[in-house]
Amino acid sequence: MAGVADQELSVTLFRRVQLHSNNRFYRFLLNVCELIVNSHQVDSNAGPSKFRDFDRDEKAMARMFERFLFNFIRREVPGTTVKREQIGWQAESPSDPDLSLLPSMNTDISVRKGRTRLIIDAKYYRNTLSSYRESEKLHSTNLYQLMSYLNNAGTDTADTLKGMLIYPKVDKPVRQMYVIQGHPVFIGTLDLSQEWQAIHQELLKLTEWGLADGLLVG
Repeated sequence: MAGVADQELSVTLFRRVQLHSNNRFYRFLLNVCELIVNSHQVDSNAGPSKFRDFDRDEKAMARMFERFLFNFIRREVPGTTVKREQIGWQAESPSDPDLSLLPSMNTDISVRKGRTRLIIDAKYYRNTLSSYRESEKLHSTNLYQLMSYLNNAGTDTADTLKGMLIYPKVDKPVRQMYVIQGHPVFIGTLDLSQEWQAIHQELLKLTEWGLADGLLVG
Protein backbone atom coordinates (compact mmCIF):
# COMPACT_ATOMS: atom_id res chain seq x y z
CA MET A 1 0.00 0.00 0.00
CA ALA A 2 1.82 3.06 -1.29
CA GLY A 3 2.13 5.88 1.20
CA VAL A 4 1.36 3.71 4.22
CA ALA A 5 4.29 3.32 6.60
CA ASP A 6 5.02 0.14 8.54
CA GLN A 7 4.12 0.21 12.22
CA GLU A 8 5.61 -1.82 15.03
CA LEU A 9 2.53 -3.26 16.69
CA SER A 10 1.99 -2.88 20.41
CA VAL A 11 -0.90 -2.89 22.86
CA THR A 12 -0.73 0.90 23.28
CA LEU A 13 -0.98 1.41 19.53
CA PHE A 14 -4.44 -0.17 19.48
CA ARG A 15 -5.53 2.04 22.36
CA ARG A 16 -4.78 5.14 20.30
CA VAL A 17 -7.14 4.20 17.47
CA GLN A 18 -10.16 6.51 17.46
CA LEU A 19 -13.41 4.86 16.38
CA HIS A 20 -16.58 6.78 15.62
CA SER A 21 -19.87 6.30 13.81
CA ASN A 22 -18.23 6.32 10.35
CA ASN A 23 -15.61 3.66 11.03
CA ARG A 24 -16.95 1.65 13.97
CA PHE A 25 -17.35 -1.40 11.70
CA TYR A 26 -13.56 -1.80 12.03
CA ARG A 27 -13.88 -2.49 15.78
CA PHE A 28 -14.23 -6.26 15.44
CA LEU A 29 -11.29 -6.52 13.02
CA LEU A 30 -9.13 -4.40 15.32
CA ASN A 31 -10.09 -6.57 18.28
CA VAL A 32 -9.01 -9.69 16.38
CA CYS A 33 -5.70 -8.06 15.44
CA GLU A 34 -5.11 -7.02 19.04
CA LEU A 35 -5.80 -10.57 20.19
CA ILE A 36 -3.18 -11.88 17.75
CA VAL A 37 -0.60 -9.33 18.89
CA ASN A 38 -1.24 -10.08 22.56
CA SER A 39 -0.82 -13.80 21.89
CA HIS A 40 2.68 -13.49 20.49
CA GLN A 41 5.70 -14.15 22.62
CA VAL A 42 9.44 -14.15 22.01
CA ASP A 43 10.85 -17.43 20.72
CA SER A 44 14.67 -17.56 20.69
CA ASN A 45 14.73 -20.98 19.01
CA ALA A 46 12.61 -20.53 15.90
CA GLY A 47 12.65 -16.88 14.99
CA PRO A 48 11.60 -13.59 16.58
CA SER A 49 8.25 -14.75 17.96
CA LYS A 50 5.71 -17.51 18.08
CA PHE A 51 1.97 -17.64 18.61
CA ARG A 52 0.95 -18.60 22.14
CA ASP A 53 -2.08 -20.88 22.36
CA PHE A 54 -4.77 -18.49 23.54
CA ASP A 55 -6.71 -21.15 25.44
CA ARG A 56 -3.68 -21.77 27.67
CA ASP A 57 -3.98 -18.27 29.11
CA GLU A 58 -6.66 -18.70 31.76
CA LYS A 59 -6.89 -14.97 32.52
CA ALA A 60 -7.39 -14.05 28.87
CA MET A 61 -9.93 -16.84 28.39
CA ALA A 62 -11.79 -15.70 31.51
CA ARG A 63 -12.02 -12.15 30.17
CA MET A 64 -13.28 -13.38 26.81
CA PHE A 65 -15.84 -15.68 28.42
CA GLU A 66 -17.09 -12.88 30.65
CA ARG A 67 -17.45 -10.45 27.75
CA PHE A 68 -19.23 -13.08 25.66
CA LEU A 69 -21.82 -13.66 28.40
CA PHE A 70 -22.24 -9.93 29.03
CA ASN A 71 -22.90 -9.10 25.39
CA PHE A 72 -25.03 -12.17 24.79
CA ILE A 73 -27.46 -11.25 27.57
CA ARG A 74 -27.52 -7.61 26.50
CA ARG A 75 -28.35 -8.54 22.90
CA GLU A 76 -30.41 -11.71 23.22
CA VAL A 77 -32.46 -11.35 26.41
CA PRO A 78 -35.11 -8.65 25.95
CA GLY A 79 -36.43 -6.58 28.81
CA THR A 80 -33.18 -6.66 30.77
CA THR A 81 -30.74 -4.02 31.95
CA VAL A 82 -27.18 -5.36 31.83
CA LYS A 83 -24.20 -3.61 33.36
CA ARG A 84 -21.11 -3.96 35.49
CA GLU A 85 -21.53 -2.36 38.87
CA GLN A 86 -19.48 -1.50 41.89
CA ILE A 87 -21.00 -2.74 45.13
CA GLY A 88 -20.34 -0.83 48.30
CA TRP A 89 -19.57 -2.55 51.57
CA GLN A 90 -22.36 -2.67 54.14
CA ALA A 91 -19.88 -1.59 56.79
CA GLU A 92 -18.82 1.29 58.99
CA SER A 93 -15.57 2.12 60.74
CA PRO A 94 -14.54 4.78 63.26
CA SER A 95 -10.91 4.46 62.11
CA ASP A 96 -11.64 4.36 58.36
CA PRO A 97 -14.95 6.22 57.92
CA ASP A 98 -14.63 6.28 54.13
CA LEU A 99 -13.88 2.54 54.06
CA SER A 100 -10.98 3.43 51.78
CA LEU A 101 -8.88 0.41 52.74
CA LEU A 102 -11.55 -2.13 51.88
CA PRO A 103 -11.13 -3.72 48.43
CA SER A 104 -13.61 -2.73 45.75
CA MET A 105 -16.29 -5.18 44.66
CA ASN A 106 -16.98 -5.05 40.93
CA THR A 107 -19.40 -7.49 39.37
CA ASP A 108 -18.74 -9.23 36.07
CA ILE A 109 -22.38 -8.99 35.04
CA SER A 110 -25.38 -7.49 36.82
CA VAL A 111 -28.77 -8.09 35.24
CA ARG A 112 -32.12 -6.62 36.19
CA LYS A 113 -35.47 -7.69 34.80
CA GLY A 114 -38.53 -6.35 36.53
CA ARG A 115 -37.99 -6.76 40.26
CA THR A 116 -35.38 -9.50 39.88
CA ARG A 117 -31.66 -8.73 40.18
CA LEU A 118 -29.14 -11.33 39.09
CA ILE A 119 -25.41 -11.06 39.78
CA ILE A 120 -23.37 -13.32 37.50
CA ASP A 121 -19.75 -14.26 38.05
CA ALA A 122 -18.12 -15.81 34.98
CA LYS A 123 -15.10 -18.02 35.65
CA TYR A 124 -12.74 -20.06 33.49
CA TYR A 125 -10.64 -23.00 34.67
CA ARG A 126 -9.07 -26.02 33.06
CA ASN A 127 -10.95 -28.03 35.69
CA THR A 128 -14.40 -26.83 36.70
CA LEU A 129 -14.18 -28.42 40.14
CA SER A 130 -11.20 -28.50 42.47
CA SER A 131 -9.98 -31.65 44.18
CA TYR A 132 -9.73 -31.82 47.95
CA ARG A 133 -8.91 -35.03 49.81
CA GLU A 134 -10.05 -37.20 46.91
CA SER A 135 -13.37 -35.40 46.58
CA GLU A 136 -14.51 -32.72 44.14
CA LYS A 137 -15.55 -29.31 45.42
CA LEU A 138 -16.49 -25.97 43.96
CA HIS A 139 -13.70 -23.40 43.86
CA SER A 140 -14.21 -21.84 47.27
CA THR A 141 -12.89 -18.39 46.38
CA ASN A 142 -15.49 -18.07 43.60
CA LEU A 143 -18.38 -18.83 45.93
CA TYR A 144 -17.01 -16.57 48.69
CA GLN A 145 -16.69 -13.73 46.20
CA LEU A 146 -20.23 -14.16 44.88
CA MET A 147 -21.65 -14.28 48.41
CA SER A 148 -19.80 -11.06 49.27
CA TYR A 149 -21.54 -9.41 46.34
CA LEU A 150 -24.96 -10.71 47.36
CA ASN A 151 -24.61 -9.89 51.04
CA ASN A 152 -23.45 -6.33 50.35
CA ALA A 153 -25.51 -5.50 47.26
CA GLY A 154 -28.42 -4.08 49.20
CA THR A 155 -31.84 -4.45 47.65
CA ASP A 156 -35.35 -3.17 48.02
CA THR A 157 -37.47 -5.58 50.04
CA ALA A 158 -39.65 -6.16 46.97
CA ASP A 159 -36.65 -7.22 44.87
CA THR A 160 -35.42 -10.78 44.43
CA LEU A 161 -31.63 -10.90 44.51
CA LYS A 162 -29.94 -13.97 43.03
CA GLY A 163 -26.45 -15.13 42.22
CA MET A 164 -25.00 -17.27 39.45
CA LEU A 165 -21.59 -18.82 38.84
CA ILE A 166 -21.02 -19.94 35.26
CA TYR A 167 -18.06 -21.96 33.97
CA PRO A 168 -17.31 -23.36 30.52
CA LYS A 169 -17.94 -27.10 30.55
CA VAL A 170 -14.66 -29.05 30.68
CA ASP A 171 -15.38 -32.70 31.42
CA LYS A 172 -18.92 -32.98 32.75
CA PRO A 173 -21.90 -30.68 33.12
CA VAL A 174 -22.62 -29.03 36.47
CA ARG A 175 -26.12 -27.95 37.52
CA GLN A 176 -26.47 -27.11 41.19
CA MET A 177 -28.95 -24.84 42.97
CA TYR A 178 -28.74 -23.63 46.55
CA VAL A 179 -30.26 -21.06 48.86
CA ILE A 180 -27.36 -19.57 50.82
CA GLN A 181 -28.02 -16.96 53.50
CA GLY A 182 -31.41 -16.38 51.94
CA HIS A 183 -30.12 -15.85 48.39
CA PRO A 184 -30.91 -18.28 45.54
CA VAL A 185 -27.59 -19.29 43.94
CA PHE A 186 -27.17 -21.26 40.73
CA ILE A 187 -23.86 -22.86 39.75
CA GLY A 188 -23.51 -24.39 36.31
CA THR A 189 -21.50 -24.93 33.17
CA LEU A 190 -22.00 -23.89 29.56
CA ASP A 191 -20.96 -26.36 26.85
CA LEU A 192 -19.07 -24.29 24.27
CA SER A 193 -18.19 -27.33 22.14
CA GLN A 194 -21.72 -27.46 20.72
CA GLU A 195 -23.01 -25.92 17.52
CA TRP A 196 -23.88 -22.25 17.94
CA GLN A 197 -27.64 -22.84 17.97
CA ALA A 198 -27.29 -25.28 20.88
CA ILE A 199 -25.04 -22.83 22.78
CA HIS A 200 -27.61 -20.11 22.16
CA GLN A 201 -30.46 -22.21 23.52
CA GLU A 202 -28.52 -23.43 26.54
CA LEU A 203 -27.46 -19.93 27.53
CA LEU A 204 -30.99 -18.62 27.12
CA LYS A 205 -32.17 -21.40 29.42
CA LEU A 206 -29.54 -20.56 32.05
CA THR A 207 -30.52 -16.89 31.94
CA GLU A 208 -34.21 -17.80 32.13
CA TRP A 209 -33.56 -19.79 35.31
CA GLY A 210 -31.68 -16.90 36.83
CA LEU A 211 -34.33 -14.30 36.05
CA ALA A 212 -37.39 -16.40 36.90
CA ASP A 213 -39.56 -15.28 39.80
CA GLY A 214 -38.92 -17.00 43.10
CA LEU A 215 -36.30 -19.68 43.65
CA LEU A 216 -34.25 -21.15 40.86
CA VAL A 217 -35.80 -24.34 39.55
CA GLY A 218 -34.54 -26.99 37.17
